[in-house]
Amino acid sequence: MVATACDARGVDHAPQDRWLGVELRHLAALTAIAGEGSVSGAADQLGYAQSSVSEQLATLEHVVGARLVERSPGTRPLSLTPAGELLARHAGDILARLAVARAEFGRLIGDSDEMARAAGRSPRACGPPDRPAP
Repeated sequence: MVATACDARGVDHAPQDRWLGVELRHLAALTAIAGEGSVSGAADQLGYAQSSVSEQLATLEHVVGARLVERSPGTRPLSLTPAGELLARHAGDILARLAVARAEFGRLIGDSDEMARAAGRSPRACGPPDRPAP
């Protein structure tokens, strides 16, 4: 790995290949934190443990090479740094595009459960998939 130095804004100018380590769950955690104003609220929204959301945020910050959230002592809501605001905007767009792709995929394969999830509705009760008659 190439050693890099951060600029005055705390941005690491490492090669863009590091960005291939960004995962959708990292982006989901960032958008949830942005929306909820706290890690605990984001964890509740996502159905994750608070420590998992914190770990995802820390990993995302490491991968992109910038601090994304201003952490203040006490119970004040977290605020995003300018880098965090920028990435959260793009993350929202990426996750929205994923939802569209998921819905289109569900239509392509005729998966009514997948289409229901993409539309924000609960799919039918879990169970084995319907199998065609032999």
